[in-house]
Amino acid sequence: MTLQFAPGWDEYRRQYADNQAYLDLFTEEQVAAAIWRSDGYADQSFQSLINAAFRDDRQTVTVEQGPHQPENEYGGGFTLHVTARWQGYACHMYLVQNSSGVLDVTDVTW
Repeated sequence: MTLQFAPGWDEYRRQYADNQAYLDLFTEEQVAAAIWRSDGYADQSFQSLINAAFRDDRQTVTVEQGPHQPENEYGGGFTLHVTARWQGYACHMYLVQNSSGVLDVTDVTW
C-alpha cells in the first residue's frame, strides 16, 4: 500500500496554535505510524481495508485533510481527526496521544 499526503493536508494546524506542542505530533511520519499501528484501536471495517492494502501495493491511501475539528473536549483534552480517502471511500481517522506520547487511531467513521 502506498500512503501519500495531499499538498496542504496539514493546513488546519494553524487554527490550533495554542496547542502547538500537541499539533507538532501530527507529522506525516507520526500519522502514518498511527495508521500502520491501528490494529486493535480501530473498527473492523477499517482494519480489514488496511490489511487488504498491505497485501496490495497498487492501492493508495491519501490523507487529504490534516488535524481539525476538536472533539471530546471534556477533561481539558481533545481528539482531532484527519480525513483519508481510498477505494472510493472517505473516512475520518480519530487520533489521540497515548501514554507513551505517540499518536494512535482510536476510531474511524465513514
